[in-house]
Parts: sequence; C-alpha cells; structure tokens
Amino acid sequence: MPIIASAVDNALRDNLTEDPKTKRTNIFNLDHFTPHDLRRTAASMMTRSGIQRLTVKKILNHSDREITAVYDRYEYDKEKQTAMLAWDRELKKIITNQSKAESKQILTKQKTPKKIITNQKKEENNEVITYEQFIKNNKLRDFTKK
Repeated sequence: MPIIASAVDNALRDNLTEDPKTKRTNIFNLDHFTPHDLRRTAASMMTRSGIQRLTVKKILNHSDREITAVYDRYEYDKEKQTAMLAWDRELKKIITNQSKAESKQILTKQKTPKKIITNQKKEENNEVITYEQFIKNNKLRDFTKK
C-alpha cells in the first residue's frame, strides 16, 4: 500500500495524542516533534556548512516578498542542485561517522542502548540513555534547541 505524503506528518503529530481506544500515548517515545523540526535542522545545518541563505530559502520554497523578487524570475536551479549535492555529502559524513561509532561499539562489545529517553532518568543496566547523552556520545548538535 502506498504511503501518502501526509502520513509521516500525521503519525508524528498524533504521536502525543492520547487515544482512549488503543490507550497509547507517545508511541515513538519522543518529545513533541514534527517534520517542520527536520526542515529547521536541515536549513540550519546547510547554512552552517556554507550554503548561502538565499539558496536555502529557495530550497525550502519560501516566498520572497522583496521588490526585486517581483522582477527576478530566475529559478536558482543550478545553485539549488549544487547546494543539495553538498548537503548530500554532509549527510553521508554524518551517517558514516555514526556507522563507524556503531561498529566501534560492536568491536569493543559494548551494548547498544535499546531505547533513548528524553528526560534525565537512567536505568542501571545501561539499556536506556538520555537523549542528551546520545547527542553527546555521538558528537552531534541538537538543533531543536535555540
């Protein structure tokens, strides 16, 4: 069965909705999260990596209300393509570094956490770690916080 475009958005938005029929809440064990968070993170990481803000604006398909934009009909396709290729390389680096870290954990026979929690609670058997610890362990930056 095909997945419609709004399926992921709806699933994430409904994640924290209490459902009296299923008695489920927070199915994904995440704090409030929407696809917009991914757009914000991607935009921040693109500009951090040197992609011009105007190009990021065009990639995100934001409207430009400046007077010059009325006359400038250039689509910025070449710039968007170059930026997306750079973003692709950046994502591959992140994924590769995570894969290396995971491989290192396996080689040193450390247990991979089963679950990441977003509050400060930790369990003694080290099966559960906090979100903050996961970010720190993987040398990531939390773009959901200002």
